[in-house]
Amino acid sequence: MTAPALPDEPTAAGPAAPVLALDGLSVVLAARGREATILDGVSLALTPGETVALVGESGAGKTVLALAVMGLLPDGMRVTGGRIVLGGTDLLGASASALRGARGGAMAMIFQDPQSSLHPAFRVGAQVAEAIRTHQAGVSKADASAQAVELLRRVGIPQADARARDYPHQMSGGMRQRVMIAMAIANRPRLLIADEATTALDVTVQAQVLEVLKTAQQETGAAMLVVTHDLGVVASVADRVVVMYAGRIAESGPVDTVLTEPAHPYTRGLLAAVPRLDEAAPVQAIPGQPPSPFARPSGCAFRTRCPLADERCEAEDPVLVAFGADAGHAVACHHAGGPA
Repeated sequence: MTAPALPDEPTAAGPAAPVLALDGLSVVLAARGREATILDGVSLALTPGETVALVGESGAGKTVLALAVMGLLPDGMRVTGGRIVLGGTDLLGASASALRGARGGAMAMIFQDPQSSLHPAFRVGAQVAEAIRTHQAGVSKADASAQAVELLRRVGIPQADARARDYPHQMSGGMRQRVMIAMAIANRPRLLIADEATTALDVTVQAQVLEVLKTAQQETGAAMLVVTHDLGVVASVADRVVVMYAGRIAESGPVDTVLTEPAHPYTRGLLAAVPRLDEAAPVQAIPGQPPSPFARPSGCAFRTRCPLADERCEAEDPVLVAFGADAGHAVACHHAGGPA
């Protein structure tokens, strides 16, 4: 007898259903009697096994999007519109207890600083074991501890049985980040979110941690959302890339297309600002600064920094539309693909 397909698996009727689907997600920040839009109608979807990278300058809304999905928005921020659907369940309509159950179970997040994410007074193995027992009913302490050691071994920690007894301060930053990955995949989540997870690591350790992340994703079949400002990370791990600016999607599409044939002036600017070893030309910083969410310009938010801006850009907000011949490539620009 054939087992029925899970909701996230492909069926004879068509491709896999999205693991995560955001539909018109909007988030505002209230401060000093004023409100500012931080995310403005963001829509995207991730399928099983797919890696999507969110890129953009600080303040683009990348981390806010990740925190909104996890239900961890800081005080003063709230979702004002749209839907966040995980495996068919609208998280915005879920109870607090259901959301707590989903965090660490169906979805897990790996933060930039593992030192602040791990409890300094508990051994790392015990913290991984606690994540297992929290979401897997009936697992004994002994079984959870054994699983924790195996997870630490799987993420490349040598002498895992001994290192499981270490406290976080006894490990390097790269090893602590591996512990966080072990904790994140402990319950085989459908969605992994990595928020600048390799930013604080040196280049060699960064490459190792990225490889561990990819391997963990392959083992669990999870969709992965990678929040980063590093286009090298995007090129090495992502299937698709979403470029964000001022709380909106400026460009999205297959990673090879967006990185080699960028159509939005902002994407081009980000790529031009990356140093290259094969060229002697100096990097070209994007002029100006991203706008304050409390003082977003009319029309296109990027127009005050854009070499192609004209009267239409000032008067009319561009919408995200399909662009070019590559499936899934979309751009929000009145002059998409125009002169570089």
